[in-house]
Amino acid sequence: MSGVGSEMGRTVARALLVAALLALGFVPPPAPASAAGFTPSFRGVSIRAHIEGSNGYDLRVLADRFGADDEEVTVGASKGRSNAFYILQRSVQVTARRVRADLGSRGRVSLDFHERGRHRVHDPRCRGYDVVRRGVFRGTVRFRGEHRYTHAKVHRAEGSVTIEGTYNCRSGGRSGGGPSRRPVVLSACNRRLDYFAAKRRPGTRAVHFAFLRERDGPVAIYRSTLRVGRAGTFTYADDLSTASIDPPSAFHGHGDYADGYLRGNATVSLLGVGRVSLAPLQASLSKGGGSESPCDLFTRAGARQAPAASSPPSRALVGMLKP
Repeated sequence: MSGVGSEMGRTVARALLVAALLALGFVPPPAPASAAGFTPSFRGVSIRAHIEGSNGYDLRVLADRFGADDEEVTVGASKGRSNAFYILQRSVQVTARRVRADLGSRGRVSLDFHERGRHRVHDPRCRGYDVVRRGVFRGTVRFRGEHRYTHAKVHRAEGSVTIEGTYNCRSGGRSGGGPSRRPVVLSACNRRLDYFAAKRRPGTRAVHFAFLRERDGPVAIYRSTLRVGRAGTFTYADDLSTASIDPPSAFHGHGDYADGYLRGNATVSLLGVGRVSLAPLQASLSKGGGSESPCDLFTRAGARQAPAASSPPSRALVGMLKP
């Protein structure tokens, strides 16, 4: 996976990682904008529908229309803190009344919306409002995960359609909500896989996050898992020259970091593909995931605030993460 698809995968990974760190208190949320200036927003459509998959999985249909020729349909599967996203950006139809998408071997989405009520949502930093329409989708959603880890075929789903208003939002002001608590981050990656371990300081709990990028024809597939472990699941030398990981469930085995590489027998179980090896991977260990890292998701996302809401994968997927 390369080019635009690869960049979108990195955007999704940054969104999920920063959402996880925000939820767990590793970084502060962005502060409200100041009153200096206003920036016009754009109109869009966001569709959300929830269905139940087999084997205890939650399935969601996320469809977004960002512009006249910019549409995206995602089917997301989640269980606990493990997720898989199947994203199609070509040959889809997203309007305020319907969504259509052919996911090939993974299934299809063909839904029409029937409204039951609506309300307005205001942002105090903006002039204008969004209209949230709640109701029922009727049609067909068919989904089959790899090796049938989950599947579903439904003809009705509860959900909503959000029509974004034309509004102006304040710009400027502070970029963060206070001093950042910069964690120590072990980051390891290759072209398809990213792994991160992070903790504030010795003796505190550690976050372990893995993210895999794949493609099945026109469908981009992103699989991730997040776990929080005891302090001993991620340890490091005071001078950050070496580190060791013994991650919690969903991860397996042991890994050691030294001389720019993560080595060992550590693996992670991801939805639809089973165990994936985490070593050997090029890696770095630094305070806050420094710019020298070969795997710069944390750095590019920023330690002070989440990715911009205008990034399509970020906006569609952050809400699915279960911190």
